[in-house]
Amino acid sequence: MITPKLHPLLLLCFAFALGACDPESTGQRANIGGEAPAAAAKPAGPAAVAGAAGAAADPTKAGEEKPPEAPGEYAYNPIGKRDPFRSFFRAVEDTEIPNPTPLQRFDIEQYKLVGVVWGIDSPRAMVQDPEQTGHILELGTYVGKHWGRVTQISRTSVVVTEEYKEADGNLVTEQTVIALPVEEGGTL
Repeated sequence: MITPKLHPLLLLCFAFALGACDPESTGQRANIGGEAPAAAAKPAGPAAVAGAAGAAADPTKAGEEKPPEAPGEYAYNPIGKRDPFRSFFRAVEDTEIPNPTPLQRFDIEQYKLVGVVWGIDSPRAMVQDPEQTGHILELGTYVGKHWGRVTQISRTSVVVTEEYKEADGNLVTEQTVIALPVEEGGTL
């Protein structure tokens, strides 16, 4: 025999056990996002059925709740975003770099200016590499390991300009002058 004091305790245990059941096995809708179930939100009885029919006819009635939308799947859209796996430094493609010339085997400082042909339409200069091989320079000739270019030839010197980008993307221009050696008498 069950005593009257145990009656509420048994009802509480039964309600707890029913609430712990899988919503699909009990026919209830899962409560996602803390929303109130549809059955609890609407009053029961014939007035509720009439109110539901009127709400279906006029969707602008106050107090009507829209059914919750199912959360969509996330899809990554890479348009307008940087590729996280690419380097910050711009990759130099093989098509951008022509084949190196023999003048690009040594650094600019290793070349020695031997002579200058001056007073003609396109001045030329002769330099000697560390292996004592002579090379003719004209305006635009590539010299040095860092793709320096001859930008000026004067009576006594040759100016080679190197351009490169730093890691932060700034363009740096560096000019190196190769001068004729001065003889002991002080004249050329």
